[in-house]
Amino acid sequence: MLGILDTHQDPRVQSRATPRHGRRGLGALALLGVALGTVSGADAQAPSDLRPERAAEAAQAPASEGPGASADEGAAAASGPDDTSESRRDRRLRLSAERFDVSPRQLRRGRALAATSVALLYGGLWTYNYFAWWHGTPTTPFQTEWDGFFGVDTYGGGADKMGHLYMNLLLSRATTGILRFGRFETMPASIAGAVLSWLSYFLVEMRDGAHQYEFSFGDLLANSVGVSLGLVMTHVPVIDRFFSLRMMYWPSRDFRRNPSLNFNEDYSGQTFLLAFHMAAFGDRVGFFRYVDFVVGFNARNYLPTPTTGDHPERQHLYFGFALNLQEVLNHGLFRRPRAEDSRAQEAARGFFADWAAEHIQVPFTAVPLIQMQRTHNP
Repeated sequence: MLGILDTHQDPRVQSRATPRHGRRGLGALALLGVALGTVSGADAQAPSDLRPERAAEAAQAPASEGPGASADEGAAAASGPDDTSESRRDRRLRLSAERFDVSPRQLRRGRALAATSVALLYGGLWTYNYFAWWHGTPTTPFQTEWDGFFGVDTYGGGADKMGHLYMNLLLSRATTGILRFGRFETMPASIAGAVLSWLSYFLVEMRDGAHQYEFSFGDLLANSVGVSLGLVMTHVPVIDRFFSLRMMYWPSRDFRRNPSLNFNEDYSGQTFLLAFHMAAFGDRVGFFRYVDFVVGFNARNYLPTPTTGDHPERQHLYFGFALNLQEVLNHGLFRRPRAEDSRAQEAARGFFADWAAEHIQVPFTAVPLIQMQRTHNP
């Protein structure tokens, strides 16, 4: 990290030499694999047919208990406040376990492991954040700003804002997926994912504001859009079936010449893709099920600052197509029906096909057909 710059420097130079925000795009990817591995490994002894997919079959279980259930509740209520409270907690736990076709003990264990995995994920992410951005930087008076969002003359050319949006979508859905795998209900799991992700990046902005960077309202808006998209895609399956937001990353030439822990600011190596899945139409499209039509965005030569030659800063928006790796995995490695998956296979499918391939585009698997650009010459 660079020290505090002279306030009499040219503002353009100051914003380039002291990146202020938008550094989040890649840091949590490896951490999620560790978190999911913790859940699936510790829960490997659970019977293979104990899966959330069977929740619908057990959802009617309370209704089948008949009039005796009401009588039991009345007897419990008559036994006193403490007994009633305990009995109701036990009953809620039992009914939840029935919906997932597991024992109450397995339900408690799975939820505890999922919560622990989420804590490890966020703890690892914050450890990375500290050493990548704040370690060794001085504390400064708190500063705020509105930084131009997608302006061609901003410090990241909009790639920083896409990084915030993408990372909050990625992290909120990862948290939701881990909690659902631990047999939490979908609604509380998704709310927890959105709140934890948003609060994590809000605290990042607070720390930025006091460590020679600035609290960015534009970053805060991008964070909010990201977690909102995560909630929509979780609760509106048709949108999730047709659309994905992905990032394709290959280290830029300038980053390879001067690598660092802060690879999140290698904006010249990042491309963000909004993908439309032909696979959503089913078998009728044939081979095209493996093809996505995409809208891509990238910002080149903003960061890292080019060290050689005359390289103007450029924003690119393009239309093209890309490989749908998620569909390749679901019809290849994970071809068997989901209902036949063991817990370990369920975890593998959930990580590689449902999460990683949903949000990560493999380098060199997207092709632009029509491209537009804006150029900034400082």
